Amino acid sequence: MISKAVLALSVLLALGVGGCVKVRPVPAEPKITEHHVPRARDDVFDAAVAVGQRMNLDVPVLEKQSGFLRFEYTNINADRLDRYCQYPYVTKRSGTAFESFAHWNRRAQGEGAPVAGVFQLVLVLSPEGATATNVTVRSRCNVVAPGDSRPKGYRGVLLNECNSLGVLEKEFVDAVQVRLGLH
Repeated sequence: MISKAVLALSVLLALGVGGCVKVRPVPAEPKITEHHVPRARDDVFDAAVAVGQRMNLDVPVLEKQSGFLRFEYTNINADRLDRYCQYPYVTKRSGTAFESFAHWNRRAQGEGAPVAGVFQLVLVLSPEGATATNVTVRSRCNVVAPGDSRPKGYRGVLLNECNSLGVLEKEFVDAVQVRLGLH
């Protein structure tokens, strides 16, 4: 009984009793990074596929000839979203995150549907001679949650694009370099 009262009070405070807290969405842009890898493109491609499999990423697109790979990390829970993605709403006054994905998830659980995310990593491998590869990594994060659990004024949105914090990309590229014996 007490926990329900605490939860109800926290929801009221989070949403701003009386509408005091104003929020705005954060414009989402794909994160693009470039990496120089001193290995042949086919070796980097094979290492990227192996790392993606080890990280349990789905591979919906795999084109060795063109050096194009798309990985997806699906059904990301709220704790992982907090680690990999920027929360998509900020308070207008301070510009700080309105809340965390974990807190949003607790509110959404009351509606019977958890907050979940999909993270896409797109790699384009370009040869730089016979023994080096340029790896362009483009990433996006999308979050799905029940409409009524969003901040006031944004309740009809089912999909929220978020900015990446760069953590998953770094983990992936570091793991590829380790697999290639570069770390």
